[in-house]
Formats: sequence, C-alpha cells, structure tokens
Amino acid sequence: MDWLNDAKHYEFWAKGNEDGRFAIPKVRPGKYELHALADGVLGEFARQDIVVADGQDLNLGDLEWKPVRYGRQLWDIGIANRTGQEFFNGDNYFRWGMYLLYAQLFPNDVNYIIGQSDFRKDWYFEQVPHCEDTNNTIEKGTGTGRGRGTSSRQNPNLETEALILAILQVS
Repeated sequence: MDWLNDAKHYEFWAKGNEDGRFAIPKVRPGKYELHALADGVLGEFARQDIVVADGQDLNLGDLEWKPVRYGRQLWDIGIANRTGQEFFNGDNYFRWGMYLLYAQLFPNDVNYIIGQSDFRKDWYFEQVPHCEDTNNTIEKGTGTGRGRGTSSRQNPNLETEALILAILQVS
C-alpha cells in the first residue's frame, strides 16, 4: 500500500518527541502499516502488519531505522522535510495567484548554481508555465490562459568533470 496515494484506509498521525517516542491515541482496531518521516532525512521508515486490538495499548518496542543511501550525496536543494516552505515564497503557498508571480520574479526561469545559489531566494516554491499575458496578474488576473513552458537549470558547479549516475529523490 502506498499511503501517499491511498484514500481508502484510515490514517492516524502523531509527532515524535526528541528521543523518537510517540503515541497515537484512539486508533480503531485493525491491521495497519506504520510510516515515519524525519526532517533532513531522505526516505521513510515503514513497518507492515501492525495489529491493533480493541481497547488495548500496543507497545512496538524499539524500532530501528537505517535510511537507505545509494552512495555519497553530491548536493541538494532545500531541506528534506516534505514541504516547500523553505523556498522563496514557500510560506505563501496557500495564497491565490502565487503562480502568477513566478513569471514576474523569474522572467528567465530559475538558474540555480549548486554551491553558490541560495534556495531561500533563488528557487521559487513552484515553477509553473510562464503567464505572458500582462493583464493576468495576481492583482487583477483570472489565473487562466496560456503560457510558455518553464525550465529550470541546476548547474552543479563541480570542480572536476565526472560522469554522474544520479537518483533524484524528491521529498
């Protein structure tokens, strides 16, 4: 089961404390999967076949999580935390029309240079088609219409040239 795309099963959420302990109250009896995420860590912990009995506490004991890594990380953009709020305007994702600002703020799209650029100001939280209609602005626009495709360039700026096999992991 992929819990990110599943809407047929119950989901119960809790935050762990500093030492990783957590409690999830009022869970219905049944069979579940446990998934855990941590800021700054790519991937997730998963454990299947957890059975919750009616009216009984369940102690899972110590759970060990060894995040999977496929080699040395060369660079990253942002923070592995499954949000985009660290990116430019990422704390305004809920405001209508923010996508219309992209064309104004980044008329030539994003050109992000690894090791030099700052994701807090050089990487917009959403990169959408460029709205080229000057009447379609956040102040007076409708958010409809056509635009040109958006491209972003991430320049590694590595000191030596190398053949790189990469695995892109988006969180």
